[in-house]
Amino acid sequence: MLRSLLFCAVLIGGPGPVAPPHAPGPTDLPRRLEAALAGTDFAGVVLVGRGDSLVWQRGYGQADRERHIRNTASTAYDIGSLTKQFTAAAVLALEQDGKLSVQDSLGQYFPAAPADKRGITLHQLLTHTAGLREYSGRDEQWLSRKDFIRQTLRRKLVFAPGSAYQYSNVGYSLLAVIIEQVSGQPYEQYLNRRLFQPAGLTSTGYRLVNWPDSAIAVGYVNGRPWGKPNSKGWAPDGPSWNLRGNGGVLSTAQDMWLWHRALTTGQVLTPVTLAKLYQPYVAKTPNGSISYGYGWSVYQSKRGTPVVSHGGSNGVFFAHFVRYLDPRDGPTVLFVVTNQSQDVVRKVSQDLMAVLFPG
Repeated sequence: MLRSLLFCAVLIGGPGPVAPPHAPGPTDLPRRLEAALAGTDFAGVVLVGRGDSLVWQRGYGQADRERHIRNTASTAYDIGSLTKQFTAAAVLALEQDGKLSVQDSLGQYFPAAPADKRGITLHQLLTHTAGLREYSGRDEQWLSRKDFIRQTLRRKLVFAPGSAYQYSNVGYSLLAVIIEQVSGQPYEQYLNRRLFQPAGLTSTGYRLVNWPDSAIAVGYVNGRPWGKPNSKGWAPDGPSWNLRGNGGVLSTAQDMWLWHRALTTGQVLTPVTLAKLYQPYVAKTPNGSISYGYGWSVYQSKRGTPVVSHGGSNGVFFAHFVRYLDPRDGPTVLFVVTNQSQDVVRKVSQDLMAVLFPG
């Protein structure tokens, strides 16, 4: 099905609240976070980290209702458009390694591209300003790489490249094609070698991870089992190119914490490259309070500190990942994922952030 728009701060309703001078201490914080979800029927996984420390992680409810398998911190979920931050990081890793530039144009990679698309830059693809439409088709509808390229280059642009912002899954799948061309490796394989392994991620990907069947959460639609993402017409090397590169990666709360730490400590990208990842290139909201970087939405908390976040959904699974990159007090990270609903992930995120930043 077409994915619903659960992206970044819009999921929570805007920039985050002020962190007071005396936030809950590291000993008291897990208890307060636990209390915020006590008595709820939440089904999913939550994780909170502060500074260098993983403060709290826990699974709630059932990942598989029919088999009575409960969620744990190691349950794998479809994280939807959080996939885009991996694609963006991979492009910047290739630039960092001298293999490409974000100012490269599509014409350099697709000589047969028509005139209206030949000048589109990788920067425009990364920032959703290329003028490409949002979707190329349903996630589960099979589309080969060759057909995806042909279809994308043939279709009419929504607007002139660089003239506006419109979220585009197609653009990020096109970036995945370019990653394959430049690296000489399949998309997932390159991410695994260049990003995931150095960061210590062992449970993130499409097909390369050998997950036990019981480790992957089941999705539900109107109370009925929808199934697992990797059972929806995926090929041996991953999903359709309607989805590849823009969504559909499976991951765990534990791996998302490791990913946050790898970015924070410069394990996979240099500080100069990270600055490009988080640069607020284009306004997403009319008042300019939320911008888009490369695979991240970027805004400021009420105390003026930088926040980067993203949401993800395929209409069955819902995820939210928010990182307060406070240069004074150190980063705070919150990850929430569920197989219930958009409203659930929004409320849980709001309730937990009220504990993290009271007042």
